[in-house]
Amino acid sequence: MARLLLKLSRATMRVGTPALLVLTGVSLCSLMLITRQVDNTNLSPSRRDLLEGVEFSVLPDLQLPHRSRPSAVSKLGNQKNTRLRSIPAGTESAPGNKTSTRMKGTVSAVDHQAFIKKAIKERPGRVMYQPLTLAGINVTFLGCYEDSVVPSLRTLQEEFLSDYRRMTVEKCLNHCRKRYFPFVGLEFGGECYCGKQLHRGPASVSDCNVSCPGHENSTCGGVNRLTVYHIHPRSMGRPPKDRQRVELGILRPDPRSRERYLDAETDEAYRGCYPVRPGLERTASMPVRDHLLTPRRCRLSCQQQIYTLALVRNATVCQCLNASATCRLVNASSDDNCNFSCSGNERQKCGGPSHMSVYRTEIEDRRCATASFLQDHSWPLVALASYPGSGNTWVRHLIERATGIYTGSYYNDGDLFNKGFRGERENWLRRNTVAVKTHRFDRAHIEQFHSSILLIRNPYSAMLAEHNRKYAGHTGLPAPKYYQLHEWREFVDGQSRTWTNTNLNWLQYSRRLLVVHYEDIVRDTMGQLRRILDFLGLPASQDRLICLEADKDGKFKRRRHLEFDPYTSDMKGYTNIYIKTIDMSLRLYNQTRLPQEYSTDSL
Repeated sequence: MARLLLKLSRATMRVGTPALLVLTGVSLCSLMLITRQVDNTNLSPSRRDLLEGVEFSVLPDLQLPHRSRPSAVSKLGNQKNTRLRSIPAGTESAPGNKTSTRMKGTVSAVDHQAFIKKAIKERPGRVMYQPLTLAGINVTFLGCYEDSVVPSLRTLQEEFLSDYRRMTVEKCLNHCRKRYFPFVGLEFGGECYCGKQLHRGPASVSDCNVSCPGHENSTCGGVNRLTVYHIHPRSMGRPPKDRQRVELGILRPDPRSRERYLDAETDEAYRGCYPVRPGLERTASMPVRDHLLTPRRCRLSCQQQIYTLALVRNATVCQCLNASATCRLVNASSDDNCNFSCSGNERQKCGGPSHMSVYRTEIEDRRCATASFLQDHSWPLVALASYPGSGNTWVRHLIERATGIYTGSYYNDGDLFNKGFRGERENWLRRNTVAVKTHRFDRAHIEQFHSSILLIRNPYSAMLAEHNRKYAGHTGLPAPKYYQLHEWREFVDGQSRTWTNTNLNWLQYSRRLLVVHYEDIVRDTMGQLRRILDFLGLPASQDRLICLEADKDGKFKRRRHLEFDPYTSDMKGYTNIYIKTIDMSLRLYNQTRLPQEYSTDSL
């Protein structure tokens, strides 16, 4: 057979291009037949080393039918790492030299990325249904899909994994396959999502243009765009007997998903109910009456006119506003005062006779949107410490907007980084940020800081917020079933003690300390922010504070809340004891005691 192949290769020197392609195909098929008949155990050590880790990748380029593609991988027994892989052009390999003949595991990512790019070029903007084999998993590349930041409206909703340093397509596929989810999506470069079905529709393939951090030649989605794959049933494996097998298949997006998305988008933009003040008519745009008024219609109209705020009132009136010294958003009222149904959508509220519902547009107020880092090692190390779920991210938003200086973090939260908190990626010891977020409470860590801001929140609310973040992200709300499991009881038992130890240790070991209560910030945001700025020794311009008043909540306000009390009497019993302990400690260290919003029977 070797002589036959030699003759075929010599013959190619004397024939034209069409014959060359035919002979090349025959040669490859013949070589595959040889490798199928080789028993790896009968090879000499040097031959076995030469074949180990080599895989043919040329057959997909021949555009063979899909049913023939599995034969591109030659099985040489059941031993590990015996699949044949293509050797790079120009690589000289000698028997016994493993390093010169083996390919790195990232080659398959390079190959499949080039294949996808070719498909995009041939069919731009269309959904691609293209079979691939990645990391030994048979998948179909479905293309680029729309996504939403609202958890209940995401394209894939069952499983989530993030790794903003080492994420690859193969890592995400393995993560979802091990959990028996057939649909796999990558987004924002480092986020991996899994699901049983697709809840949103396709987008242009060119929108998925963010490289994977673990392999820059591969694509991991885009901004609110998912690179989606479907794992073939044979690659899924058989799930455990106690787990129902997921249904495979592509489902059409729910036609009501767009309506739910628009409603959720409007809820995210809501900034509160405010009284109509006399100076409004002189500062805002001319009122426009619209008998089909909805908050979204008013927001779009104001956005086109380059306004940052949209005001709706009297069910039919829309006005636009840029906050200024003569017209500021202060003294918010109860939402009950904005109870008129919108003329264009009865499910939504459009102010009242003397109050207006205020919504933020997509136009950003540049007066407080810019921020920068300090010079390295030019600022004292200041901690912004709290138990998780106490509003640390919200306070960072307030500080950055008011000062124009980034805050830092002991952690590396890619979700927060993508949403604008650039200090997440900075070394927290670099001292180029105004304050550093941390949830650690050991003495050695605390004593590293020159001064500390301790943020305290009612443990019942803080534990709920942390539990919600764990199961539904920064702004979502998990299903009620998650509060009825044994895990929830263990969570409260352990986290209530963590809340107590966090506050006790920062009170005891901080060199210089300012205690700020979350409930006080909610009641008097600007007043408590001034306390923080005075402690830091930083001024804030009037324009920044006016701008901040119009967008105090930022992007991490959880709009929905539980409609039932998940805490049992036993949970409340020992948690109230911990609350009393912290209240006594605050009095001992001459700090502001717990607010009245805490449970009266716990103080």
